[in-house]
Amino acid sequence: MYLSHNLLCSFVSEFKNIKIADLNNACNNLGIEIERILTHPKLTNLVVGQIVSLSKVTGSNHLSLVGVQVNQNSSELKKIICGASNLQINQKVVVALNGCRLYDGRIITKKSLLGIESEGMICSYKELTPLWHDLLDRDNANGIISLDNDAPVGETNISSLLGLDDTIFELTLPTNRHDWTGAVFVIKDLSSYFGFKFNLSILSYKSIFNNINIDLLDSICNESRAIIVNNISNKNSNWKLKKKLLNSGIAVKNALIDEINFLTYLTGVTPLIFDYSLLNSTEIKQRYAKDNELIDTIDGVKRLSSNDIIYLSDGKIIALSGSVVNKNYLPTNNTKNLLLIVDILKSNTKKNSVVQINIFVNMLAKIFDISISKQNLKYKECKQVAFNIDECSAFLSIKSKRTITNILKKLNFNYADGKSLLVPSYRDDLNNQWDIFEEILKIYGINNLQSQPILTALDVDKSNNDDYFFIKNIQDILVNNYFNEVKNYNLTSFSKIKDFNIFDLEPFYKINPCSNKSHEYMRLNLINGLVETMQYNLNRKNKPMPIFEIQKIYTKRTEWNLTCLAPEKIQLDNINLSQLIFNTFGLKGIVREIANFFHADISFKKATNNYLFSNDCIAIYFENNLIGYIGCIKNYLLNKYKISQNLYVLTMNLNLLINNYKPSSFKVKPIMKIPPIIKDLTFNTTEKTDMESIILNLNKFEFIDEWEFINMYKVNENEIAYTIRIVMSNDSNKSLTKDEINVNMSTLFSMVDRFNAFVKGVKE
Repeated sequence: MYLSHNLLCSFVSEFKNIKIADLNNACNNLGIEIERILTHPKLTNLVVGQIVSLSKVTGSNHLSLVGVQVNQNSSELKKIICGASNLQINQKVVVALNGCRLYDGRIITKKSLLGIESEGMICSYKELTPLWHDLLDRDNANGIISLDNDAPVGETNISSLLGLDDTIFELTLPTNRHDWTGAVFVIKDLSSYFGFKFNLSILSYKSIFNNINIDLLDSICNESRAIIVNNISNKNSNWKLKKKLLNSGIAVKNALIDEINFLTYLTGVTPLIFDYSLLNSTEIKQRYAKDNELIDTIDGVKRLSSNDIIYLSDGKIIALSGSVVNKNYLPTNNTKNLLLIVDILKSNTKKNSVVQINIFVNMLAKIFDISISKQNLKYKECKQVAFNIDECSAFLSIKSKRTITNILKKLNFNYADGKSLLVPSYRDDLNNQWDIFEEILKIYGINNLQSQPILTALDVDKSNNDDYFFIKNIQDILVNNYFNEVKNYNLTSFSKIKDFNIFDLEPFYKINPCSNKSHEYMRLNLINGLVETMQYNLNRKNKPMPIFEIQKIYTKRTEWNLTCLAPEKIQLDNINLSQLIFNTFGLKGIVREIANFFHADISFKKATNNYLFSNDCIAIYFENNLIGYIGCIKNYLLNKYKISQNLYVLTMNLNLLINNYKPSSFKVKPIMKIPPIIKDLTFNTTEKTDMESIILNLNKFEFIDEWEFINMYKVNENEIAYTIRIVMSNDSNKSLTKDEINVNMSTLFSMVDRFNAFVKGVKE
């Protein structure tokens, strides 16, 4: 929106004394941002002249010799050569005299053209300012400026006549303030901020109503106004209106349309405008359109849907609710009678408020001295919002309740019964007392609040261990296992806390007061946030990937929590069909890697709870303390998030592991003169394979110096193949013989076979 400083002052004269810096601060406090400040060039040696004589210049097809009177007390004429096509006798024009410097750097001097001396220049609008050329009406855009007939000859204050003395603010407005689509509501709120008197009632006008019947569809519309303007003439607007339009960023058309467009700018109400004589009936009906019905608009034929709201006259579609009129009913230069319709739509669609429409209709009636027809329907001028002044005082730290009540008066909020407020109906963004608190703070000024240190009752962990060291290493382990880290919001709702309260914790920290129930409690688990992240990606057809989060959980004691969420398997490549498995077994392997980092002895036990499938759930223990769970989330929980595939979760508290971390002592291992023996072993597993026992036995063999998993892939629906790399130690003086290596490998084959796995080629 563009807001003209002159327009602002025309409504409230006190704004003449407000500095731009203070106005900018007020806008920021109200939630408005001034994007740019535009000004016109300051020019001198300009004067109002009147064309007295006009003749063609010999030897030119387009130049004219114009005699212009520039002093009403003298009959002396300035002779000026001009090439404009819209020159007329008695026309009032803007004349640039000798010495005038235009904004593009040109200096006007006497000069000879075709043997005739020209004593100045008759100006077009684009020669005086770089702004708004594309908004001018055709005559002024393509020719010289044609001033109003009452412009006094010899007047030198051209800037005031054309609005070039104005400052224009380009504003960015918040989307939740529908009323601010009308400039008068922005001006009203700025006036309230500075304590200036501005009441919307100053725009009221007593109207006379006549009858035209509009059959409203109650499910769509609360009220409609039909306005008839008789005996109109489509003449050009005067410059008093043009300069307001241009400096408000509105295109100039003709007097009638300009007045209506300016009222739309002021009120935010966009009417439907018809040539009234083209309507065959005074009965106008409103209904929803049928699919594929057509309306012929100025931009072409538009196909309608069942969500569109239309107006009909004599059974024919004359308009689409909003601002689209059937081109066959639009006014022309020959139109004598107009019909305008404005309506108040239900809250599920874009709507005008009663107050906006009242202002629009009453201002229109005042301008054109017209009759107005009105549907006699009931509506509420105000709405009631609960309000507690003590809570407001405590929340905003404003000790003086008188200050609060004075601000409420400035805002036109009626604090009637001490328990609630009556706020204007057009403020549909105000629905609870927290919204009211925000409005009070805007006027009071956030800079006036006393600064206070942030107080917290959170249990901050002050242990000597460097948490970052542990978190970074756990992150590395998970990233190396194809997990992706995410961060979610720490605040949540009570219902979401209950969804995945796997450790059966009680909410401990609550935001009070809190205007948003979805951010009222500190979360007690990380599962909910990860499930929502997974849902977000699945909804966008993204491939589900393993994700994790490490964050503190705030209860009676602060706990570092790690939670991983993953689909049952992901395919690494489409050629070899190699896969990673993230079921309960796969997540157990990750827990073991984390435990190895902490040099911790952990154990697993079969478990049951309300959130994971009982036949696919295990508990994680450290020193006989339950620290986490692994399992498959139950379907009824995932159904709430419209997720249809299996998701496995690992959630564990890390504090016990962190606090009991004992780094291993350094051992210096001499460089071996004889290199170790490295062998890769691939074996297939089924559901009967006891992988945990295989791993335990690998750690017990004395001939194995170290080992690691290096690959895993799915053979078929029932078998998974694992490849491990084994390092065998040599004696310090000699290498293992081939027979010794074969004996070691045979021992491994037998062990694998004992636990229901087999090495390919050795199974028999």
